[in-house]
Amino acid sequence: MLRTEGPSSFYNGFGAVLWGILPANLAYFGGYETGKALVPRHWGIAGDMATGAIAQVLAGVVYTPIDIVKERMQVQALMHGTYNYATPIEAFKSLTHQGQGLQGMFKGYWATNCVWLPWNALYIASYEQLKREAKVVLRCKTVEQLPPWAVAGCSATAAAAAAVVTHPFDVVKTRLQVVSSQQ
Repeated sequence: MLRTEGPSSFYNGFGAVLWGILPANLAYFGGYETGKALVPRHWGIAGDMATGAIAQVLAGVVYTPIDIVKERMQVQALMHGTYNYATPIEAFKSLTHQGQGLQGMFKGYWATNCVWLPWNALYIASYEQLKREAKVVLRCKTVEQLPPWAVAGCSATAAAAAAVVTHPFDVVKTRLQVVSSQQ
C-alpha cells in the first residue's frame, strides 16, 4: 500500500469516520442508556445482552452508511474504477443515486447487525459482569467506585472476547458491502 498508493492511503475512508462519529456515538450511547432504562435489572446477564442489542439496533441505522462509505473508500484503489470518490460526501451521494435510493445507504444493514448485535450483546454482558467481579476483587462498594484502570481493563477484555467470536461475521459483512456494487 505504501509503495503503490502512498502514505495517505492508510487514511482512506477516515473522513467518513470523522463525519459520522458524533451521530453514531449519539445513537449508540442513546441506545445503551435506553436499553438500561427499559430492561428490568433482575434479568442479570440476559438483561445486559438485551441492552447491548438495543444499543446496536439503534446505532446500526447510523453506523451502516458510514461503514459502507469508509470501506468503499478504503478499497477504491483495488477495485479498478468501481469506486472513485474524492470525498465521503460524494460517496454517500453515490449510494443513493445508483438507482438504489435510500435503500443503498443500508445495503448490508442486516449483515452488519449479524456482526454487531452479537458483538454488543457479548460485549455489554461481559463488560458489566467483569465490572461486578472487579468490584468484589477490589473490595469496592459499587462498580462506580472502580478505579479507571479497572474499568478500562474490563472494557478491553470484554471487547477482545466479543471480537474473537464475531470477527468471521465481520469479514462476510465487509465483502457484502464492498463487493455488492459490482454485481
